[in-house]
Amino acid sequence: MNDLIKVEVNNKGQQVVSARNLYEKLGISKRFSVWWINQVERLGLKENLTYCTSRYTNSNNQEFIDYIVPIDIAKHLCMVSGGEKAWRIRDYFIEVENQWNSPEQVMARALQIANVKMLDYQNKVIELSGKIEILTHSNKLYTTTEIAKELGYRSATVFNKELEKRKIQYKINRTWVLTADYSEKGYVSIKQNVLENGKVVYDRKWTETGRQFLLEIFGKEKIA
Repeated sequence: MNDLIKVEVNNKGQQVVSARNLYEKLGISKRFSVWWINQVERLGLKENLTYCTSRYTNSNNQEFIDYIVPIDIAKHLCMVSGGEKAWRIRDYFIEVENQWNSPEQVMARALQIANVKMLDYQNKVIELSGKIEILTHSNKLYTTTEIAKELGYRSATVFNKELEKRKIQYKINRTWVLTADYSEKGYVSIKQNVLENGKVVYDRKWTETGRQFLLEIFGKEKIA
């Protein structure tokens, strides 16, 4: 019976058929457009509620209009058409529905939906993990010693002197401070600490943005 008419499943999980295909299988003598208008009026069909309009082009580049209907509506169309052929097609639709609603098919669809949801969940976890990794990395702070070693300098002292020489920073009250050209770019994070004796000291560390800035400047020179 599969050669009677093709039953497909739309993106809402509904079994649907082509009204034009059904029209041809029913052997209707009227023009398709006339027949369809009659069915819409007779059954009170509403576009985008009980049917959807579809357009396609054949091999001769001619455009045709079709209407996609749920299998329930297709059964009604068979009933109002009457005749042995119409009832045979309707019986076929009922058989297809019964197979679709069998416990095995329902379970298979449920498993398929669960697999899709699980895959979507796994993709979201991977995406979120990547964002967390980026955020964690971007929030990390680096000491001058760490960056100096990364760039191959013997010590933070030597590296600080090099930064001073390039007018990237200068020292004030024993604390290295970025010059005006770099002070507002978010390159460093300075934390104020008060010691037990009341003395205030400043702990300066480089942000990921600052680290990338230094790697870009000194890394290019090393390559050159």
